[in-house]
Amino acid sequence: MKRVATFAVLAALSTSAQTESDRARLEDFAYAMPIETGPGKAPFYTLTLPEIVYHTVTRPDRGDIRVFDADGRVVPHMLQSLPAPKRPASWSRLPVFPLPAGKTGATPANDVHVRVDERGAVIDVIAADAAPVGSHYLLDASAVAAPIEALRLDWGEGHRRMLARARVECSEDLDRWREVAIGSLAELREGDARLYQNVIALPGTRCRYLRLAWPSSEARIAGVEARLAPPEAEAAPSPPVQWRDLEPVRQSDGGYEFDAGGFFPVTRVNVNWPGESTVARLRVEARTDAAAAWRPVHTGLFFALEIDGGPLSGEAAAVRVTLARHWRIRVAEHGDPSIPAAPRLLLGWQPDRLLFVASGAPPYRLAYGNAAAPPGSNIAASLYERLQRPGGSDEAGQAVAGVPRAVAGDAALVPRSPPLPWQRILLWAVLVLGVLLLGRMALGLYREMMRHG
Repeated sequence: MKRVATFAVLAALSTSAQTESDRARLEDFAYAMPIETGPGKAPFYTLTLPEIVYHTVTRPDRGDIRVFDADGRVVPHMLQSLPAPKRPASWSRLPVFPLPAGKTGATPANDVHVRVDERGAVIDVIAADAAPVGSHYLLDASAVAAPIEALRLDWGEGHRRMLARARVECSEDLDRWREVAIGSLAELREGDARLYQNVIALPGTRCRYLRLAWPSSEARIAGVEARLAPPEAEAAPSPPVQWRDLEPVRQSDGGYEFDAGGFFPVTRVNVNWPGESTVARLRVEARTDAAAAWRPVHTGLFFALEIDGGPLSGEAAAVRVTLARHWRIRVAEHGDPSIPAAPRLLLGWQPDRLLFVASGAPPYRLAYGNAAAPPGSNIAASLYERLQRPGGSDEAGQAVAGVPRAVAGDAALVPRSPPLPWQRILLWAVLVLGVLLLGRMALGLYREMMRHG
């Protein structure tokens, strides 16, 4: 009964949405693609916006996107951006046990014995013929119930230069191991500047034991913390990060400018120098178009180095969602060393989720790219929020976008010249004509007065 009522409300609001939002036509958009909703029917459908849409839309608010039904009528829709984290990250300290040099295993066959209690927690590591020197470490995660998203390492103080690539392995029985991550770690000090990277990202790993291969003989691991994934009830699924690797298009004001090729929702930035060993403190800026002012996005240390013949680069910096076509990197402050070579800008972005009302007759079509499109209605957002309250609608169905085809083509992406203001022109013409008539009457009166002295 609730589903029937929901569809009745959607059908009633579909017509009002058409008159309230806009009278956009499918043929006015540059491209369109079919939307496949699959079997059954839901009050709402969601789909992940394809990358081609971000290449084509003409403004950062993605206001030139529409959903049409089979009869060519606008279907109410909304864009759902990435959800903000509901709570700060939770960190848990893990027990750490150094393993002997050359004894990378943790089994009696390798002359290393690990004592565990009845719950599986590690009590002690005993080596038959070697003292622990810290080339490998056993991390006890048996008491951690949630998946581990990252490890934060502490190797003490007093290291002016430390570069390392650490490998993390996972096991459930201390016998069979599988690699789960390789991370770049660094500590560099130059005067008052300090570069410190001590976090290794893990792909939501859930296992009882971790083994850390630590190549640095000078710095010993003093402690390890694990960042835990939030409970499933709090975790909002998000699409994977996609990357755009950009070359500079020009130099300006001591920096380099880049063209993102579209309005992508950027959530991470990084800078790299292929074939170069570089450390630089940089400011990353962005703007929506060539006439807008640059605004800061992130300031920090970026590096690209080599260690043991392999590349070592910093982790990407997380930033607030930024939609901009033009990007620039510059030295962070006056007096900092100039950028030594032409860098590459790496932009990590995550696509929006489009949610639309299942009103009108399917099949539905996603249209995008129209420089003259007016802003759309927010009726879908208000309706969806209302129906998601307790006692509201069922969950939205999943939809998939098909193969795009040209409609109006690239001509729809060019802003149209504003129409001539005929009313204003006519008004000014009347005013000028009136002034000319008054002037002619005044001239005739002056001549008549002159003839009569």
